[in-house]
Amino acid sequence: PEARAAHEEVALLGYSREPIIVGPWFTETGFELLYWIPFLKWARAHANLDPSRLFIVSRGGAGSWYRQLSPNYDDVFDFYPPEEFLRRNEERIASQGGRLKHRDVSPFDKEIADRVARERGLGKYRLLHPSLMYRLFNSYWRQLAPISLVEHFTSYGRLPKQTLGDLASAPPAEYVAVTFYANGALPATPENRAFVAQVVGELSQSSDVVVLNAGVRFDDHADYPSEVRTRVHTVDHLMTPATNLDVQTRVIAGARALVCTYGGFSYLAPFYGTNTVAFFSNPTAFRFDHLEVSKRVFSGLKSGSFVPLDVRDVDVVTCNY
Repeated sequence: PEARAAHEEVALLGYSREPIIVGPWFTETGFELLYWIPFLKWARAHANLDPSRLFIVSRGGAGSWYRQLSPNYDDVFDFYPPEEFLRRNEERIASQGGRLKHRDVSPFDKEIADRVARERGLGKYRLLHPSLMYRLFNSYWRQLAPISLVEHFTSYGRLPKQTLGDLASAPPAEYVAVTFYANGALPATPENRAFVAQVVGELSQSSDVVVLNAGVRFDDHADYPSEVRTRVHTVDHLMTPATNLDVQTRVIAGARALVCTYGGFSYLAPFYGTNTVAFFSNPTAFRFDHLEVSKRVFSGLKSGSFVPLDVRDVDVVTCNY
């Protein structure tokens, strides 16, 4: 039923002549990259949607991720300062019984869409909301449908080419990007902190390292030996809530590789052809259905390699017996 509903709802969007507000999206980057954007690419092709009718709404400077879908992008932070957005989003989550995901069109979602419509002078509009995708793929996530459900309603490809632009003077000419943050897959234990410090130290022996941390830090760069610190660079000072995804995207797209925590953000680099090694230490703390989709996608793209790796397997991979 959800598949039929998705076909019909997207087809109706194609038959209409009204502008379509797409989103808003302001939750996990992993779902956005692995499911939402590929679903939108399928929808645009399925209903032959005119890109000029699509008005994408996301947050944090993610506009470049949607460039192949439409030239029209609005950022939530253009309408709400970070503190107000955080408060309103927390209210949205509380009103949904603690659910983070956009499984319904909340009053806050509708308010954002209305503000975009007013700013753009759109008048009456249609809404292509993430709840349609969540209802559609929920059977797969609940292990009630095969992965072919996702494959049928998505279209995967590399994200549009990026340049460093005004960031060109910030990182060195060649570098490895690193972003380690604590999550269920890689909790901030003393062992993991030591592991991250070791990885950064070893990377810095052969390459400059640009650290992108925008979450919970595993390390204090001041604790590194001086020879390591001189090759470890940061770009935190260039990020704001409204630009952090844009800055991180451009740095990752220009990197030789990304070394990071396994999580939704680790899916970004392979879409730009950047090889990725994503570490975890707790394999029971994440969903293997998402990992299965990511492996299939990146293998099929023949773009950047994507290697999820248990920290306990590093010695095996490096032949340290």
